[in-house]
Amino acid sequence: MRPFQVGGLIVLALVVLGGVSLAQASGKPIKIGVACELTGTRAMNGIDRMRGAQMAVEAINKAGGVLGRPLELVIEDTKGESPVAIAVAEKFAQVHKVSAVIETSFSFLNVAVHEVYWNAGIPFLVGGSSPALTKYGNPYLFRTRTSDTITSAVMASFAVETLKAKRIVVAHIMDDFGYGARDAVTKVLKDLYGITPVAVVGIPANLTDATGPVLEIAKANPDAVIQYAHGWESGHVYKTRYERGLTKIPWIVSMGGIDPAAIRMAGADAVINVFSVADFAYDEPNVRAFRQLFMNTWGEDFMTHESMRAWDLVHLLALAIQKAGSDDPKAIRDALVGIHMRGIRYDIQVREDGECIFENKILEVVNGETRFRKLVRFPTAIKL
Repeated sequence: MRPFQVGGLIVLALVVLGGVSLAQASGKPIKIGVACELTGTRAMNGIDRMRGAQMAVEAINKAGGVLGRPLELVIEDTKGESPVAIAVAEKFAQVHKVSAVIETSFSFLNVAVHEVYWNAGIPFLVGGSSPALTKYGNPYLFRTRTSDTITSAVMASFAVETLKAKRIVVAHIMDDFGYGARDAVTKVLKDLYGITPVAVVGIPANLTDATGPVLEIAKANPDAVIQYAHGWESGHVYKTRYERGLTKIPWIVSMGGIDPAAIRMAGADAVINVFSVADFAYDEPNVRAFRQLFMNTWGEDFMTHESMRAWDLVHLLALAIQKAGSDDPKAIRDALVGIHMRGIRYDIQVREDGECIFENKILEVVNGETRFRKLVRFPTAIKL
């Protein structure tokens, strides 16, 4: 198996998909679980996660697999619902007996399942950004997104120092992710700048009409909005923001706010004066290469960042399995710690406490696509 550096990964995958034959993996497959929201309002995330993982496994297996064995994905639909996600986690542990799991990026689902994996002793890679996730002391949980402790500091500083905002509204999805992010950014604004938000506005999950939250934001007369929401809700907020003539107010959003599906839902004209502290921008070379590979594979563009996250995490697990020399979950968990890998979106550096990402990117939405503005790095020893 070849070293996994992102540039090489893209080239390797293109060679494989172009029909060049490499050594074939053989023997008993190594099973990796992938929890996906394949149905429901969050299906765009789960479908992309599944597709990115499938692309990575195909590339790795055609290159000889890991330890000479093929990787095998076990994909289950969580429907984006906590009870179903728990049942899926138990199935991964007790029925499929997987070696590791790639989990969702929704913090409330990560919270729901973490004890299942802890009790089973299975490493699982989450994308939730809620600061609470790595505070449970679960040694098998690895966060593969930037903690909102970091993201909130970057969003607040951009609002105050770059946009010169003084009247700031904090808007947040009403779930574990949103509540944690709300508390984190409110604290940063107060501690660093002496600013108290002029309003804190909750955004109901799975809403189909954002009139209520948007009118509440408008009533506060802000000069900037910091918003934490997922793609579905963000798309509806953008549409209403546009209809109400509020696009002159800068919106600084979390990752879900610049998911391609959210922008398509609202339309490029509605997503103007929008900035994000997030995972990727379309004009980054690695993202351009992966985007082309994704479209060549599936015949359409990705909808969310999840395809890139899954690609990176399959390769991260492959590195850990190779380092461990085993498909034993405990050995893989121990081998993950200390790995440093450049992914498509992030520089991944795995710490003992489960934190893996220590950088953010400031982006701007231009003509319906994200454009890179600035990289912000933090020392890996930062307390989170």
